[in-house]
Amino acid sequence: MAALATELRAGPNIPDVPVVALTVVGTDPAQQALTSERTLQEMHAGHTRMDAALVSAVSHGEQRILSDTVHHRLCFDRPDAVVQAIRDVIDRARPQVDRAHP
Repeated sequence: MAALATELRAGPNIPDVPVVALTVVGTDPAQQALTSERTLQEMHAGHTRMDAALVSAVSHGEQRILSDTVHHRLCFDRPDAVVQAIRDVIDRARPQVDRAHP
């Protein structure tokens, strides 16, 4: 992971476009069986900090924390959150003129 982080830091900055980060902090039962509670908490805290850093790097960033699903089930368990995030990004990216005349 450290090598990946170094590679990403060396790349271009994230463009200043609207971003909604869906931070998923639910616990996968299989992962819970194989990982200590402390490690799971540290992983969730790390994901939360990573997404917070991402949204703070743009002018219109928002982090939404979802605790009722796990990462690989997000689109199945919370399609409402995914669709709403997409709609919100599109709305924020739309020029001000278009917003007045939908």
